[in-house]
Amino acid sequence: MGRPAEAEAALRAVIDHLDSAGHAELFGPVSASLAIVCDIRGRGDEAVAWARRALETREPSATTQVVATQALAWGLSSAGRGREGIAVLDSLSPAKMRPEPFEAELLVVRGNLRRGGVICGVRSRISRR
Repeated sequence: MGRPAEAEAALRAVIDHLDSAGHAELFGPVSASLAIVCDIRGRGDEAVAWARRALETREPSATTQVVATQALAWGLSSAGRGREGIAVLDSLSPAKMRPEPFEAELLVVRGNLRRGGVICGVRSRISRR
């Protein structure tokens, strides 16, 4: 998983710059990435907050939407709100003939959350770093 503490510091520095420089188009992707890193580091509530901020940006890209949605689901689960995390992804259907971009990836996240968060043990070991 690399160096999550350094990744978090770098992403926060970028967000500080974006806030002051007014680069709104970059705020969503960077916020979504920070949400993932916060979850990896075991801070589910903070991951949820950053994921929601990313999803609230004006016209987020498909990539931003999928990363932020994953972070929101995992963050809710990490914060002890697993049912809410699964509910974020309840509208997905594996039977769709024409799925939305990245829908398959989100179905995998939902499946992992339903199975009890398969990678939670890995995440808790990483968050100690």
